[in-house]
Amino acid sequence: MHSRMYMLQIRLISQCDQLARFKATQVIYLECCLLAPNYSYYRLTAAGLTSVLPAKAQLRKLRQTYNANKLLISQQTSKRKALEEEVDLLKESNTKLAIETSKSQAEKEYIEGIYKDALALKDTNQNLESQILRLKAEIQLLQNNNTSDQDSSARNWFIVGALVLFFGFIIGFVFPKRTNQRRY
Repeated sequence: MHSRMYMLQIRLISQCDQLARFKATQVIYLECCLLAPNYSYYRLTAAGLTSVLPAKAQLRKLRQTYNANKLLISQQTSKRKALEEEVDLLKESNTKLAIETSKSQAEKEYIEGIYKDALALKDTNQNLESQILRLKAEIQLLQNNNTSDQDSSARNWFIVGALVLFFGFIIGFVFPKRTNQRRY
């Protein structure tokens, strides 16, 4: 024999509500229900073996399904609430990040403006430094020219003074004798 055990139920089913009111014209069905090891029901009828569950088994199965669905709904509801809270937190975080991003963008634009100004100032500074070097060279040249002009001017005045002195000696030696001779 096989190790499987089947429970056999035999029921008398009629189409009337009570068996006491049974009439000879009504058809009585003999139904044989097999309970397999996996707790599924099989009905043996004139048409053959079917897997239609009896009402109590269907009710029990529907209650189990209902309870499982109810538990699943409560789990899904708690998951949905947790996800909604997470979405709210993420929206709040996203808002804060958007504000920080706009601040960072404004700071970036400000720094870029300063950088552009710094580059313009650097170019201006380089131009001014080259102009300063050119002016210093010109000043040095003018100072050298001025020194040489002063030297030549001093030399010229020295020469003029020497000539004046020389002519003054000559005139002083020649003319004073003439003037003195006339007086005596």
